[in-house]
Amino acid sequence: IDGAGRLVDNAGHFVLDTAGEPIVLEDPQFTVEANGTVIDNGAAVGQIQIAYAANPLNLVKEGGGLFRNEDEAVLPSAVGNEEIGYQLKQRFLEGSNVDVEKSMVQLMDAFRTLQANQEVLKAYDKTMGLAVNKVGRIG
Repeated sequence: IDGAGRLVDNAGHFVLDTAGEPIVLEDPQFTVEANGTVIDNGAAVGQIQIAYAANPLNLVKEGGGLFRNEDEAVLPSAVGNEEIGYQLKQRFLEGSNVDVEKSMVQLMDAFRTLQANQEVLKAYDKTMGLAVNKVGRIG
C-alpha cells in the first residue's frame, strides 16, 4: 500500500480493479478472495483485474515481471469469463516451474558433451599439425 492508500505491487505499479482504476484501501489488514475481490474493513472495495492472452506467444517481455501485447492491443479480461480459470491466493509466494535437479543434470550432461567435443577437436588439431609438419620434411 502506498502513502495514499492505493494497492501497489513491489515495483510501485498500481493494482487496478475491473474498471481500470487503482484499488484504494483504508486498512492495511485487507483480504483478497480467490476471485480477486478485495475486502477492506469488512466491505468489498473492488475486484482485481485479471487479463489473459489467448496466444501467449504474442506477449513481449518488458522486464520486472511485466509483459505487453505485441500489437499493443488491450488484453481481454478473465474476470467473469467461465472459460478462463484462475485463483488468487493472498500471502503465497509463487514457486518456480523449473525442476532444479533436472536442470542441474542437464547442465552437467551438456558440460560433459562440451568437454568430449573439445578433446576431439584437440586430437584433430594435433593430427593436422603433425600432417603439416611432416608432409614437407625430407629424410
